[in-house]
Amino acid sequence: MRKALHSQRDLTKLHIVVDNDADLSIHPMQLGIIMKDIVEGKANVVAGSRREADSVSLIGGSRNQRGLLFISIWKYFLPQLAEIITDTNRAFKAFEHTTLEKILPMIETYTFAYQVEMLQACISSGFSLTKKGIAYVDSEAASTQNTEDITDSYLNQVHQIIDIAQRFNTISKQDKWLNYFLNISEEEWLKIETNPPKELLNLQNSI
Repeated sequence: MRKALHSQRDLTKLHIVVDNDADLSIHPMQLGIIMKDIVEGKANVVAGSRREADSVSLIGGSRNQRGLLFISIWKYFLPQLAEIITDTNRAFKAFEHTTLEKILPMIETYTFAYQVEMLQACISSGFSLTKKGIAYVDSEAASTQNTEDITDSYLNQVHQIIDIAQRFNTISKQDKWLNYFLNISEEEWLKIETNPPKELLNLQNSI
């Protein structure tokens, strides 16, 4: 995204930068769906979502339970973002270029959770964020969320979400769940991964 901004000599006109996953589980022909509101001046950022009434989504079942738990966790730590969009970890987002110029210096996450941080940075900076339903076809074979290291991966992601929440001041430093996740061991998390609850409130009962 930084390279895309720097490659444009004339930034006086509207430019839009869009990200997408390399497996093209979201077909690029849908670009117009997420660019329209920016072109019409209705939003600074538009996120494609698989969870809208007009979305079409074919998702494999092997990751659903873990995914539901992770969603429950990040929604707790980033409540402002959760009020706007729940499908945060999906690429296919459109950013108006002046918005990117403002938020990119804030970004410190360069792994899976960068998707979440980009959106939270927009909200914390006062930019208008909307969502649009998209068509999506899951590719479990190409997924980086379905490997032998999934336990470490998800636990690291939870820690990254906490780091984002702390840097953007969305959660109290004395919050009980913040301290719970910061001090949980990998062995305890493995027990949770083996039989993950659907809701955050039921999490401690899994250990």
